[in-house]
Amino acid sequence: MAILWLWGVDGIRPHLWDFVGVAITLLGMGIIMFAPR
Repeated sequence: MAILWLWGVDGIRPHLWDFVGVAITLLGMGIIMFAPR
């Protein structure tokens, strides 16, 4: 959401590393959510 705000409202185009950070964050969230208990 923050990346979209940065791009849409502030008019600053995100760098490649911003998208890499988003991917790492979502991967970590997926591991936590779907890990067997």
